[in-house]
Amino acid sequence: MISLFIFNIFIFNFIEYQIHVLSHSSKYGGILNKEHWKHHFIDYPPSKLTKKFNCMNYVSYGQLYYFTVILPFYIIFYLLLSKYNFILFLGESSIYIYITNTLHNHYHMTDSTLNKYRFFLILKKYHHYHHINTSKNYNITLPICDILFNTFKY
Repeated sequence: MISLFIFNIFIFNFIEYQIHVLSHSSKYGGILNKEHWKHHFIDYPPSKLTKKFNCMNYVSYGQLYYFTVILPFYIIFYLLLSKYNFILFLGESSIYIYITNTLHNHYHMTDSTLNKYRFFLILKKYHHYHHINTSKNYNITLPICDILFNTFKY
């Protein structure tokens, strides 16, 4: 069970990275790209990376389109895994997505309750750099794939 949990973290970190890279691709990103640029230039432009409001339930431009990109991965894992392991995968990946979305929302909150934690401030700085240089730091949670694919900048 622990091995599936670790596998899940790496798989979803990779999927998170690839979807974010795709959302920055004008050639292949389609509507995902169009909506994601609104996130970068309407919601949180480089001159205003944080806002003073509770955005915990906020859904940013493009986030709803991510579901359609993630769905094929769930279908593939449904076909590859046993029912028991798929249910574990489904639960763990749902938690991962929730944590990713929550962290991302907190990165853009001026008065985040997480600002008191050093790990969070490091991840927040890392993410804000992505809003300044959109060809770096695609991972939202942990920079595993950014380090592997040489897109990490701190």
